[in-house]
Formats: sequence, structure tokens, C-alpha cells
Amino acid sequence: MKRQQLTLFLQPRQAAIIEKIRQHYNPLQHALIKAHITLCRENEIAQPDKLWHNMLYGNYAAFELQFGPPERFDAGRGLWLAALPGQQSFIALREGILKKIVQIPHIPTAHITLIHPRNGFCTDEIFKEVAQYNLPGSFYFDEVSLIEQENGGPWKVLRQAYLRS
Repeated sequence: MKRQQLTLFLQPRQAAIIEKIRQHYNPLQHALIKAHITLCRENEIAQPDKLWHNMLYGNYAAFELQFGPPERFDAGRGLWLAALPGQQSFIALREGILKKIVQIPHIPTAHITLIHPRNGFCTDEIFKEVAQYNLPGSFYFDEVSLIEQENGGPWKVLRQAYLRS
């Protein structure tokens, strides 16, 4: 089984503390994929060639997103950093890429998962520990990656495109 997604990976220098947290508290997810924001999920990528065409010729600008403190989700099992209101650049990028592919794309909250509930568990103690970290309040994104996962294995980058600076 193959899954594809469009992803915004955190830049390595910005990702160091995030990766440290992920490696310590959710090593299984850390081994599958680097810290990222999912831009388009597999159910939205029914036409990958058209989607990639929209990506390459859309002239999208690089952008920065502001994030709040760590929050629990999925009945407290997961832990993420959710983007604060004002995600217009993220939303515009999604809408442009999905133009004429998905009728009315839903608007997800951009987030960086620290503990994925599928293969990790956030306890009250872990939440308190992570809340003590000095986490970046914003992240800059200038590249979009088309990634693929086969049979639940690690995600691999298939293609990359840079956003206009």
C-alpha cells in the first residue's frame, strides 16, 4: 500500500529542538518522518501530476507561520504545536495547489505533531516536561515536498519545489 502527501518540512536549523522532543517522546514517528506540516493529505492527491503542475506554476511565496504552545489532541493521546490564527499563506497555498482537483478543500489547522497518537502516548508528565522547553514561536517554509510511504515504512521524498522568496 502506498500513500502520498504534500508536506512542508521544518528547516533543519529550526527543527533541532522539535526533533529532539520527537525522538525522545515518540521515537517510532520520528523514525518514519522528519518534523513537518502536512499540506495536502493522500485523499486530496488523486491527480498527482495536475497537483504538481499547480504547485510549479502557481508562483507561491515562501511564508512564516506563528505557533502557540504545545497542545494535547485526540483525547489527550497526541501532542502538537498548532498554528495561530492568520494562516492565510498556508490556506492560499493549499487552495492554489488543489485548484480544479478538490471541489472545496477543507481548511485544516496547520500543525507540527510532537507525539502522534497512532504510535505514541502523551501523559500528563510528558506534557509538563515538553511545556518547559523553549520552543520556537514561528517557522519559515520555502519548500514543498511530495512524499510517499510504502507499507507503513519511512516516508521518502519524491519531488521538491521551492516557494518564491
